[in-house]
Amino acid sequence: MGSAQRHSIATRDPGPDDGVVDPSARNHRLTRWADRLPSGRATLGAALVVVAAAGVLSAHRAATRPSVDRFVVVSRDVEAGTKLTPQDLGTLAMDLPDGMAAVSAAEARSLVGDTTVHRLRALDLVRRSDLDGGVGAPAPGSVEVPVEVDRARSLGSAAHAGSRVDVLSTDPEGTGTVVLASNALVVAVDHGDRGIGSSGGSRFRLALPDPTTAAAVVDASVRARLTLVLPDQGAARG
Repeated sequence: MGSAQRHSIATRDPGPDDGVVDPSARNHRLTRWADRLPSGRATLGAALVVVAAAGVLSAHRAATRPSVDRFVVVSRDVEAGTKLTPQDLGTLAMDLPDGMAAVSAAEARSLVGDTTVHRLRALDLVRRSDLDGGVGAPAPGSVEVPVEVDRARSLGSAAHAGSRVDVLSTDPEGTGTVVLASNALVVAVDHGDRGIGSSGGSRFRLALPDPTTAAAVVDASVRARLTLVLPDQGAARG
């Protein structure tokens, strides 16, 4: 029988050229790679910056986009009672809030010949209520009186020519406030100069139903404090 041959196999630790990767070295490289990734907070911050930049760009484009709608303005100062001519009117391109009263450029010719019910300054928007065509005629027998009301009690821009208002009087030395006139027609308004030395009041021309009411309103404008309020439309309809 042939003798069995034994083969010894030498063993050694794997070297760098054997294609075997040390697990600890691989884990070390993975850890270093993970450390280079941005954190969740940094990623969210970057996303917010991108969104904010997009919003700024959109707002800038909207602000710099030229207006395409044109509206009628007065080209120079005109006094109350002025009959408008083409030379008194012009148009400007502008963006106006929804619902704001204004006359489009296409309707400019329809304003020629109308009479202003109060003073307009150059470049003021023209509204139908600024002209006699936009104000209802005072009722027969009514009396028109001028009164001055402190701006804080005059409704501001909510009270204009053509509006209906209630007139209240408060006597500082009296017992309270009383209603002097209801549903009075505002014929004209002049908010006056807001500069130094101005009285701080708005001037109204009101159409009152009779001489007695007119006298009471004029007397209160001197002795007491007038306040204008909008009538209760629900009560008026009822």
